[in-house]
Amino acid sequence: LNNVSGNSGFNSNTRVHLYLDGSGVETTSIVIPDTINEIRDYAFHSCRSITSVTIPSSVTRIGQGAFGYCNALKEITAPFVGETTSSERYLGYWFYHRNRNSAASISIPSTLKTVTITGTDEPLSSGRFSCESLVAVNLPASTTMIDDSAFYNNTNLRNITLPSSIASIGKKAFYKCKALSSLSIPASVTSIGDEAFSGCTSFTSLTFEEGLETIGERAFSGCSSLESIVIPSSVTSYGAYILSDCNKLKNVSVPYLKYDDGITENYVYTINNDVKPNGLGYLFGYTGIATKNEYLPGDTGWATLIRDLKTRTPYYFAYMNYGDLNNPYYFFYLVPKTLENITISNPSYLPKDAFNNCQKIKSITIGGDISFLQYYCFRNCSSLTYLELPNSIEYITNVTSYKQPFYGCIKLTELTFKGTLEEWEEVDKLDAWNKTGTNTKINIVHCNDGDINIE
Repeated sequence: LNNVSGNSGFNSNTRVHLYLDGSGVETTSIVIPDTINEIRDYAFHSCRSITSVTIPSSVTRIGQGAFGYCNALKEITAPFVGETTSSERYLGYWFYHRNRNSAASISIPSTLKTVTITGTDEPLSSGRFSCESLVAVNLPASTTMIDDSAFYNNTNLRNITLPSSIASIGKKAFYKCKALSSLSIPASVTSIGDEAFSGCTSFTSLTFEEGLETIGERAFSGCSSLESIVIPSSVTSYGAYILSDCNKLKNVSVPYLKYDDGITENYVYTINNDVKPNGLGYLFGYTGIATKNEYLPGDTGWATLIRDLKTRTPYYFAYMNYGDLNNPYYFFYLVPKTLENITISNPSYLPKDAFNNCQKIKSITIGGDISFLQYYCFRNCSSLTYLELPNSIEYITNVTSYKQPFYGCIKLTELTFKGTLEEWEEVDKLDAWNKTGTNTKINIVHCNDGDINIE
């Protein structure tokens, strides 16, 4: 037989219990008829010529080892994964093999490339599709959840479309899916778990829709081919270091920058007594904490520290300090050298040192309803040529010299203010607010209804 379909090869019994050793059988394609409702344990075991299997929705149970040692199998279409009547809800359940000593092991054929699930609304649970050879997985429209580690380490997975019924993506759901190059997250997804896409090194496109609310720690860390990412403004909470080791990023948009919740002033925050930096350090990660007793900006120890840090390409080290003047600490952010454009779409506050020493960034767009700019906010952004501020700004910190928000922005000669000329004039600021260096300053402010030229 070259093809088994309908009732060919089966009797009219609604329970299939076939034991085939493959000897002399040339079956390559099996289509189970819809009169069948169960495939028993080891039913097609050792049918080594089979390349494809199609199982109808009438089947409610597929037994252990049903396709064990089907070593030529390339594709399976089935209404569910694993065993529906037990906790064995994973692909490997179908590929159990027993040797002569009755020892059981799982051996998923390396030829298996495509799995299509047609009729389950169960969560895609931990390790459900753990199979390194899989290239494509097709999910039904009824899928509501992708649970923790569902596609963990599926290093050859290239094609998957998430249906609009999915509400959440669990921890490490696509961890180290290194061949996956693009994915669109539908609006139905409200949460993404810790490290959900960590190590997806081929990602060049990852898109979201409004509706996403929470993102876990390191969710996209190690996506080392990703050049652009836009986190929707609907996100109200994201974990630490979600973009760490994304060392090719050029364009980033996030709704806000993480800042202290009142625990340790306005510069850092703590979780379980673990101090983490705010702002870009929280977003990209950091290395080391220097204290005044170890290093001071300007001295030889500081210069040595910075030189050592710079050897850790492909990052450069924006930094911020916290504490008081007599006891400062310094965090060194691992900001990608490639980062040129960043948008903070919906902040209510910008932390101190928000972009301090971000020497490669060329464009910063601030939306939301922030009311003031703190000192050091854009300090030493020496490549910055475009800065956009919202009309909610009421106050620019009244400090002079190197503490000014724009100090060291030597290429920033113009500022865009998303308000009227009258609103800009009402902003509380010093006469020297626009100083960017010893001999440089902002000369023009572009408002919605005209420009202001500053002498």
